Amino acid sequence: MLGPLQALEGGRQVVLGTQKQQTVLALLLLNANNVVPSDRLVDELWGESSPPTARKAVQVYISQLRKLLDANGDERIATRSGGYALSVGPGALDAHRFEALVSEARALVSAGEVAAGADAYRNALSLWRGPVLAGLPLEQRARGEADRLEEERLTATAELIDCELALGRHERAIGQLERLVAEHPLSERFRGQLMLALYRSGRQADALRVYREGRTTLREELGLEPGVPLQRLERGILTQDEALEAPAGIADSRPIPSAPPESPVAGAGRSRWGGRRAVLALAALVAAGILAAALALVLRPGHSGLTAIGPNAVGLVDPRTNAIVTRFSVDAPASLVARGSLVWVADEADKSVDRIDSSRLQMRTLAIPGHPSALAVGSGVIWVANGAEQTVVQIHTTGGYAGAPVRLASVPPEARALGIAASGGGAWVASPGTRIFRVDRGGRVNLRRFIPSGVVPAIASGAGRVWVGGSGSVTPIDPDNGVPGAPVAVECDPAAVASGSGSVWVACGSDVQRVDEGRQVVTATVHVGRNASAIAVGRGAVWVANASDGTVSRIDPARNDVVRTIHVGGSPAALALGSAGLWVAVR
Repeated sequence: MLGPLQALEGGRQVVLGTQKQQTVLALLLLNANNVVPSDRLVDELWGESSPPTARKAVQVYISQLRKLLDANGDERIATRSGGYALSVGPGALDAHRFEALVSEARALVSAGEVAAGADAYRNALSLWRGPVLAGLPLEQRARGEADRLEEERLTATAELIDCELALGRHERAIGQLERLVAEHPLSERFRGQLMLALYRSGRQADALRVYREGRTTLREELGLEPGVPLQRLERGILTQDEALEAPAGIADSRPIPSAPPESPVAGAGRSRWGGRRAVLALAALVAAGILAAALALVLRPGHSGLTAIGPNAVGLVDPRTNAIVTRFSVDAPASLVARGSLVWVADEADKSVDRIDSSRLQMRTLAIPGHPSALAVGSGVIWVANGAEQTVVQIHTTGGYAGAPVRLASVPPEARALGIAASGGGAWVASPGTRIFRVDRGGRVNLRRFIPSGVVPAIASGAGRVWVGGSGSVTPIDPDNGVPGAPVAVECDPAAVASGSGSVWVACGSDVQRVDEGRQVVTATVHVGRNASAIAVGRGAVWVANASDGTVSRIDPARNDVVRTIHVGGSPAALALGSAGLWVAVR
């Protein structure tokens, strides 16, 4: 997957057939070990212009793929209710190996083994052969997953360079960083790394020039000044701050590999230079405000000293230890979403959306037209619902800017609460009563009145559907044509819904009800804390915010039971899972 689609059987490359047949395999791989509905395969292959024979064609593609992939008699593609699931074992998929190696690298760096961590990062990046599934036309949700993997590749590349800078290999990093800055001119992280590498190489004037060019680009493109860490780095260069000096005693002189996929390099033997001197060097750079490894080295799980997040803040919980590792002050956090290392927080008090970069411990405020109250993350865009104005705004994740507000038609001003979910390239917005809207990327609004929503609009997307909580029910909607399914009865008016682990999870007072996505029936009820207000699914768990208890419940979906209660303080209002862990917004 990390390049053109390729399958190997006993070292032999398997011929995968036509482009559409390969696209079917790619969609199954992107959702490995999970059911992909037949309707979604049809939509991804043909969009709105699917022929009458589309379902039959999908069946033919599946049959041909089975002949190619089931050479040893194992049924790798299984037929499930309404779709198909591709079974992929541990280590069989390059994307899974990449993510595992990156996790290993982060653990090594966190333990002070910086050189060994750099080796693990190189091994991970060597798996890339080009853009994700290069040459295949991906649409809608598949493109979003491919974009996520590409973002993880860039994050891993930046983290490898952090390690190399901490090990004193700054001169060898300059060429690669110059290419990365040219490709990603708005990335302050790569720009800061290049400035540091140039300064350490005796090129102070060039380092300052890189800062000036970046400032000009940010002001012209986004109307923003560079972030505080980059400004602090510029001042450090001007004053020749000793904290920016390279570490001494370097024993490893291997060059830094070029950015993948142009020149993938396999990891070599590990240098033993690291430990205390590397950690001290990293700590010095953290003080300068530019090192992404700060989160791993300075805020080790269980060693942050934080016993609660507290009110008017957003905090990060490490899923491995359930410990709170850091927090950011936000006046009135109402909603948050995450993708990779980036987190967006709706701040109702400041009429803004705060963007947190967890890898750099940096927060930036984006002014938004309106009072943002709910967020949803789509492919390349953050959807912002403004409850007071009844409008929707788009923030582009690459540029960080907001488009013009889109007004929702026929909504009474007293209907202040809004819920929002991203699906099918657009956003679905629920307001109190029976008003459901779909907003597309071009700003067009379609009104759907036949779907009941609750007083507190609860809406989520997952498994190829949009789920809306109403009066004693949750209703599935086909995001492509807006057709609702039969409502599923639950024992409350849902305060929140979330999709994951093959189920829809519904917050019902002091309980969470589990609805099977396929059979659409309630299969379990789990008692949590008082006033369950938000749900997130991922990292092998279901996370529930209990607004009246100041806690987050961790549910094991295999047991349908709470296995940990985490005290966060205040009134937790929103949850989101990113690459760094579980983010909690507390009012």
